[in-house]
Amino acid sequence: MSIAITKRGLAGVDGVVGALDAIVYPVAQSGKQTLNYEEDIVKDNLGFDAAWRARNTHRLNDFGFKLLGDTAAHAKTGATMLAPLATVVLSGFDVADFNGSYQNISGQEIDLGNTKVGDMMLKLRRYDDAGQNASAIATPS
Repeated sequence: MSIAITKRGLAGVDGVVGALDAIVYPVAQSGKQTLNYEEDIVKDNLGFDAAWRARNTHRLNDFGFKLLGDTAAHAKTGATMLAPLATVVLSGFDVADFNGSYQNISGQEIDLGNTKVGDMMLKLRRYDDAGQNASAIATPS
């Protein structure tokens, strides 16, 4: 499995060109997805809840992986913060709901230690409405 992190426009990261491939191992990785939406509850003429609407439905992902490469220099190159709102494309997951185009949102982390392989955590957002998501990932960051 790999994550293709696509940079576009001003979302490019200095020193990294094209796509960054990160190897994700089943034991040493984490992924969590949360469904979020704004809820409207409409009351009837007696004040009872009568209709429920979910708006602005989107998914938030916390995705952790190891900073690995065929050389130490390539692993170090991967240890870079993505630009705000950069497009991130996840693919190759058996759980199909993880696959898709996301926005990088606030909260990305890089964790380096002297005696371990580095960790990276991405915070990602994807809207359920295809038009809204296409607009969000096409907006220059």
